[in-house]
Amino acid sequence: MRPLLRRFAIGLALTGGLAACALRPPLAEPAAVERIAAPGFELEGRVAVRDGERSTAATIYWIHEGGDDAIDFLAPTGQVMGRLESDRGGARLQLPGNRLREADSLDALAGDLLGFELPVSRLRDWVQAVAGDGARVLRRDPQGRPALISEQGWLIEYTAYADDSAEAPIRRLQARWGELQLTLLVDHWLTR
Repeated sequence: MRPLLRRFAIGLALTGGLAACALRPPLAEPAAVERIAAPGFELEGRVAVRDGERSTAATIYWIHEGGDDAIDFLAPTGQVMGRLESDRGGARLQLPGNRLREADSLDALAGDLLGFELPVSRLRDWVQAVAGDGARVLRRDPQGRPALISEQGWLIEYTAYADDSAEAPIRRLQARWGELQLTLLVDHWLTR
């Protein structure tokens, strides 16, 4: 009789345990944090770009003020790779030896500097974890900040923020479009 009683007690305990699990309320989704792009910022960080066959890496110093940008690129050895600038008059790429190239946008010049076609104009929002027009936030982190954004075929994943506050600047992002992958690690951020 004891084995039968023991089996009954175990069965009752298992049934009660399963019932308790079924009664738990679902986890609440974090409240969405609305992030608004700052009109100006200074960013110092490291960027790496690869497409499966080729890769490049640089340290960047970026000043964005209103619609104007100045981004300095340094090779891992500290050698100047070039400077991208844009304002209402267009975009310029200044290369070592005072060589200058001009275009309508930074996007058109990024390939000349880095060897990859990149949407530099979209990076202004991406580095602030702001979903631009036509973009969708696919996933949020526990604080309600964007963790994954989809925009024009790009997937932008925010793998780290500077702290747990809702307005914290990003610490690391990875943007992917097919095999092309851009990783940005932000070492210093200042809102202007």
